[in-house]
Amino acid sequence: MMILVNGGSSSGKSAFAESLILEQDKRERAEENKTCPSWYLATMIAWDEECRERIRKHRNMRAEKNFRTIECPVDLETAEIPAGSRCLLECVSNLAANEMYRGDMKNPEEHAKERILAGIEKVRRKSGFFVIVTNDVSGDQGAYSEETEEYRNLLGEINIALAGEADEVYEVLCGIPVKIKTAEKNTAQREDKEKMEHMTDGITLITGGAHQGKAEFAMKRAVENREDRFICAADGEKTRFADAFNAEVILNLHIYIRRMIKDPDESGLRTEYPAGNEENCGDRAEACMYRFLDEILEKNPAAVITCDEIGCGIVPVDADDRLWREMTGDACQYLAARAGTVFRVVCGIPVLLKGGEQ
Repeated sequence: MMILVNGGSSSGKSAFAESLILEQDKRERAEENKTCPSWYLATMIAWDEECRERIRKHRNMRAEKNFRTIECPVDLETAEIPAGSRCLLECVSNLAANEMYRGDMKNPEEHAKERILAGIEKVRRKSGFFVIVTNDVSGDQGAYSEETEEYRNLLGEINIALAGEADEVYEVLCGIPVKIKTAEKNTAQREDKEKMEHMTDGITLITGGAHQGKAEFAMKRAVENREDRFICAADGEKTRFADAFNAEVILNLHIYIRRMIKDPDESGLRTEYPAGNEENCGDRAEACMYRFLDEILEKNPAAVITCDEIGCGIVPVDADDRLWREMTGDACQYLAARAGTVFRVVCGIPVLLKGGEQ
C-alpha cells in the first residue's frame, strides 16, 4: 500500500500522514501481533537554526510513537528498511531540492527526477505500508526566477508520477484530509470517468495550481469528445487572442489576462474605453477580459479551458500583479458559473467540482 499526502505549508499534512502510520501500526498489532517499529525517512537538511527547530518540532510529534528515524536528504535508494515495514517519507519537496542542488555531482538537476522516483520505488517494493508527504507549492502567482520555476516544475512532475502510482491520494486543507484517489477497487475513479464521458454541454473549465497536469488533462478531455482526434489548441503563452475563438483547447487563460493588463490594445477587442489612454488602463483591461470571455462563450461554446490558480499567497505589492490576481479570479468565477463542467487538477488527478450527477 502506498499513500500520497499532499498539502500546503502548515496544512496539517504531517500530522495526518503520521496518523495513517499509527493506525496501521494498531491494525498490525491487533491482527498479526506485530510490535516492530515504524520507519521515518527524514529528508530535511539542518542548514540553520530555523531548520533545526523544524526538525525538533517533528521529532517531538513522533516521540513515544514507535518511530525510528533514517536521515536520507539525498540518495533515498540507500535507505535500509526491513521488508514489510511501515515507512513515512517526509517530505518530497525537501528531497527534490536536495537532489536538484546537491554539490557532490555535476549538473545534478538533469536526472534528479529519475533518482528520486527510483529511490521511492525501491522503498515501496520493500515496505508493506508506505506513506509519502509532499508539498504543494503551486498555488500563487509569484514572479519566480527561472531556477525556482525549474524546481516547481520538477516537484510537480514528481507529484504527478507518485499520484499515478499511489493506491490512495489525499489533499490536506486546514487540517482536513480530502481523499482524491481511493484504493477501493478505484470505484470512484471509474464512476467519475463515466460521468466525464457524458459531459459535452457547454465549456469545460479546468483549474489548479501550476505544474499539476492541467494541460495534459485538457487535451485528453478534448480528444474524448472528437472522432478525428485532431485537436487545435490556443495558448496564452504564445498564440493570438483570436485563436481562442475556434480552438478546441484554450491553455493558460491567466496568461491571456496578463497580456491584456500589459497591453489592452493587443487583444484587438473593442470596448467603451478609448485605446491609448493610460489613465483607464485597468478598466480597459477588465472590459477587454469580459469581452474576450463572452466571445469565447458565444463562438466556442464547447471549448476546454485551463487557468492557473494564482490567488493564494501574500497580496502582491505591485499594482499590476494585484489586478492580475483579481481579474483571473473573476474570470474563473465568470466561466465556472456558465460552464457545463468544472474540474480542479491536483497532482495530475482531475477532481470534479461541477457537472454530472453531484
